[in-house]
Amino acid sequence: MRTDSSPMRDTNLNAGQTLSLVNKAGMSGHPLANKKKRASTEQAPESPVVGELGAALKALQRGALDEAHKLASAGWRGDGDLRMAYIAGLALARMDRPYEAAEYLQLTVQGDSPQRDCLCEYGRVLMETQLPEKGIAMLARAVIADPASPYAWRCYAEALASCAQFSAAIVAAERGLNVLRDLQLPGARETAADNQQRLLHALAISWAGVGDVSRAGAAHARALKAFPQSLATTTAWASFINYVDASEGDSRTALERVCSAAAALAPCGTARLADPWTPGSRPLRIGLLTPDLRDHPVAQFITPLLANINAADVNWFIYDCAPVRDSVSDRCERLLGTGSKWLSCSAWDAASLANAIASDSLDVIIDLAGWTAGSRTALLTVRLAPLQLAYLGYPQATGLTPGVAGGIDRVIADATVCSFGNAGPHGVLTLPGCFMCWEPPTMMDSPVPQRTRSALVGPDEGIVLGCFNNPAKISPRCGRVWASILKRLPTATLVIKSRGLEHASNQKLCYDALGRHGIDLSRVILRGQQTGRREHLAQYNSIDLALDTFPYNGATTTCEALWMGVNVVTLAESTMQSRVGASLLAAAGIESYTCDTEERYINRVVAAAGELAACRSGRAQLRESVAASALCDAPKFAPLWLACVREAVETIGNALPRRDYLPTQAATQQ
Repeated sequence: MRTDSSPMRDTNLNAGQTLSLVNKAGMSGHPLANKKKRASTEQAPESPVVGELGAALKALQRGALDEAHKLASAGWRGDGDLRMAYIAGLALARMDRPYEAAEYLQLTVQGDSPQRDCLCEYGRVLMETQLPEKGIAMLARAVIADPASPYAWRCYAEALASCAQFSAAIVAAERGLNVLRDLQLPGARETAADNQQRLLHALAISWAGVGDVSRAGAAHARALKAFPQSLATTTAWASFINYVDASEGDSRTALERVCSAAAALAPCGTARLADPWTPGSRPLRIGLLTPDLRDHPVAQFITPLLANINAADVNWFIYDCAPVRDSVSDRCERLLGTGSKWLSCSAWDAASLANAIASDSLDVIIDLAGWTAGSRTALLTVRLAPLQLAYLGYPQATGLTPGVAGGIDRVIADATVCSFGNAGPHGVLTLPGCFMCWEPPTMMDSPVPQRTRSALVGPDEGIVLGCFNNPAKISPRCGRVWASILKRLPTATLVIKSRGLEHASNQKLCYDALGRHGIDLSRVILRGQQTGRREHLAQYNSIDLALDTFPYNGATTTCEALWMGVNVVTLAESTMQSRVGASLLAAAGIESYTCDTEERYINRVVAAAGELAACRSGRAQLRESVAASALCDAPKFAPLWLACVREAVETIGNALPRRDYLPTQAATQQ
């Protein structure tokens, strides 16, 4: 069963702002305009709006979105009032119905000089309907229409960053922040704060996207200073801290901050936990809370479970927090059996979603995202199921201390990843072998693993090293080690491939960051995103050896490299995120490429350069070995994973007293 209805979408506009926008929406410079355009630095007057328009606006303001949509759409059909079209579009957008919203909002941007906010809202829904080029163009029109609007710059910067146009996003974010510093809007403090926070987030994401973690960290620090109790800001920091060599104290502080922010916004309602589960009594009810069952690495490690666990044993409850579905989402939903449920809930406020989860009477809920973009991990500060677990998407402990009232009870991991007692306040559900199982690409998407000469490198190439990870994972220490490797191997070339590096302006910023690590830039080739998975995987055929990043290892990229017959050298240290590579290589039976010191990492790469013929000739055999290994053995892995979860339900979840756990006073998520 799939459910798409939404009780209410979190919104960035308060009641006063909405009224101001409606007073201006689609009117200035439009053929149907009947009001004079106001300067962008003025606060729009909150003049009374009456009749059908007033009724639609009031419904929108109080969150009665379906009512607002019906009133506004009827009003639009009646007299063609563009304000009605604007309200109808806003209501549909907040109900997470962007395709329908676009039909109304596009009406408000006709003519030579459409109003800024109409351009912004239409541009945003175009981004959600997977029309990024049109969305960015519309938002560019918005900042041209009103270059003194922080909101327009924010929407533009976020759209650019989401499309990996990082250098342009950096410029847009800085412009928006400069406007905010110069602009004083009476009564607009809430709007200014939201714009500032999100502009800083776009700035941090964009600097990280080109591998400049120092400037990304500085942007996060600015956000933390301005918004120390914000869930969005502390979540972004708790995610970023995994990419850098943070001290144990700094990591602990980051988690304490985000947990405190989450606790202050705890969801509410009433719900009673499911009766204790016993084997054979009924299917286990497992909830997955995630924004990543889409074209995302997490899906490649979850589909083996959905496809290989018997539907008679488990009812899955998928709480899909992604704003947009894709073909991967559709496939995941098709894998669910009778009695399972898919809830599209990206637009739901915290209280409504928490109550929906609690009312499903789960035996266990598993958070697959942790403190990453789009997650709803904060919901688990309260008790929504007898057993609450973390798995896969966040590379360390969440910091949500387990207790009767809520928190994360256990982390699903393995002995390699958690061998240093690094699971924080959580216990560990230890899986035998690797804690992940990867779904290889189909044969249609799998090029033949064979070394091909790279025209970019030249005919006299030495060993070609490669890293296809996010450049944000190239920490300064990692970069310095790679610089040392290139000095030891004077004929070696380093290929770095990632989304966004197809843009020359992004490449320049990435080269600048690599140069500060001491890397000889004449030896580096940057490559960008390919159009399809097969084309992406074919790029591995031009490299001889993959370099894993540290302290934040790769996961999907490691599996891809091995599948394409390319060995991966990884550095295993003491944190969870720095030991994932070791776990994956052990599952693939290639432990000899795991190193425990920087010196051994360097020496292993140098040794591989001396075995170049072997690196290039054994690729097909390596794929066969990986395909037959535990890394890809879903039929064996899935029952082991389920047995581990079942045991935890029986020993931990069933022991929890059955009573109402959610607090009763409503709260909203920031």
